[in-house]
Amino acid sequence: MSITGNPLSDFSYIGLVPASRTICKLPKQLSNMGFIVKLLVSALAVIISAYLIPGVEVNGILTAIIVALVLGVLNAFVKPILVILTLPITILTLGIFYLVLNVIMIYIADALIGGFHVSGFFTALIFSFVLAVVGWVLDSIF
Repeated sequence: MSITGNPLSDFSYIGLVPASRTICKLPKQLSNMGFIVKLLVSALAVIISAYLIPGVEVNGILTAIIVALVLGVLNAFVKPILVILTLPITILTLGIFYLVLNVIMIYIADALIGGFHVSGFFTALIFSFVLAVVGWVLDSIF
């Protein structure tokens, strides 16, 4: 074993260390494209969910993109705060109250976005289920 150079390279001949240690990084432009693709997939999930569920109205593709963006922001910033504040009731209901938090997120999005409307509590609950399933299926495809 030589002292100069990379000491791990001497072990590559027995298969302990890969001969090439190239780390594959995407260019910055392509990593930003991931966000856009994720946003468009979420918007497609919103459109499909609104088509499947009566009582949910989305007035166009741009509105669906805005709904996907607003729901993403709400789930990233508002929902964790609500989860912490409602943790005792969530524990008492064995996690069922977490579904109510999903409905609250959809109601907030409904209040913030003009071309998006959900008609009732159970419609919002079903919308959150269908949105999650359709989003999961679309994420697995794309």
